[in-house]
Amino acid sequence: MIVRTNRLGAALIALSFAATCAGCSGSDRGYSVPTSVCGFPAPKSAVGPLLPNGDKVREVPGGSDSGGTSRGCDVLVDQKRAFSVTVSKVKKFYDPMSELESFKFTDRAEMTRLGFEGAGAVGDKSSMVSAKCGVDGAPYVNVDVTVNRDVDSDTSKRRKDLERFTREYTTGVLKNLGCA
Repeated sequence: MIVRTNRLGAALIALSFAATCAGCSGSDRGYSVPTSVCGFPAPKSAVGPLLPNGDKVREVPGGSDSGGTSRGCDVLVDQKRAFSVTVSKVKKFYDPMSELESFKFTDRAEMTRLGFEGAGAVGDKSSMVSAKCGVDGAPYVNVDVTVNRDVDSDTSKRRKDLERFTREYTTGVLKNLGCA
């Protein structure tokens, strides 16, 4: 009988621990990862790595113009900026690897094999893509992304996550805008 009591006690302790950790997955997120950013679709799998743990995520509009050629926003977690995005319809090609764009980057590297016509670059906390579009009198779309380096102190991982987000997000922007 004593053996049964100990087994029952161990089972209750294990069950209690399992119930306590039901939400445990290595993440302390009290929010759902968004599926859109600045009004454009964004895969959760690409957005998630740019977001820190916290209780609440929200988007704050910013960097937009009244003519509809530019739309931007900050994505905040617990009132702290996780990353910012600006999407601009532009009349000329801005090469992310040109000297004129170098101020945006720390340790800039070219993004290759984008999956669409254009050029891209990624740095330690920012990325930029200029993609061919051709809608609404704007032959190109620029996507600029800046991340908070406090979200992930591993620079190599942060750069990979930033590049992945920028590729996948730009693809969604181009489809959403109806770019050829």
